[in-house]
Amino acid sequence: SGLNAKLNTSLKQSIEVRWDSTLEMVQSVNKNIASIKTLECNDKQRKEIENYLQQINESLLKKIEEILSPFKLIRQTLCEEKSPTFHLVLPSKYKLIEQCSSSLRDDLIIRTFKEKLCKNISHYFIISDYHICASFLTPRFKSLT
Repeated sequence: SGLNAKLNTSLKQSIEVRWDSTLEMVQSVNKNIASIKTLECNDKQRKEIENYLQQINESLLKKIEEILSPFKLIRQTLCEEKSPTFHLVLPSKYKLIEQCSSSLRDDLIIRTFKEKLCKNISHYFIISDYHICASFLTPRFKSLT
């Protein structure tokens, strides 16, 4: 319908095989929501847009962006090609788990989201003895013992 072209920055879609695409999608909606609300379009498109907007919880979307942002930063750090990162795997895993810890201020949706993220981190973020040794042999992580 060409509406995306009318926005200052385009809306992104989440693509399962792209690591950061869910965060990028959430960020693009957060960044464009005010523009979407005032977008010039015909009546049919306006009604469709308003139906979509009614389903969006803006504060929830902002919280999800806050939760997912460290994942992108850590992924970028661990994928660095110009310096070693093996020693960062263990502290990165625990930083993400800490980020996903529920607080009393979290509502049920955010708590559930964080719990699922935490389970996935524990399941897919495998730590070997080599990661442990690399972290403990790194001078700046000396205080972690």
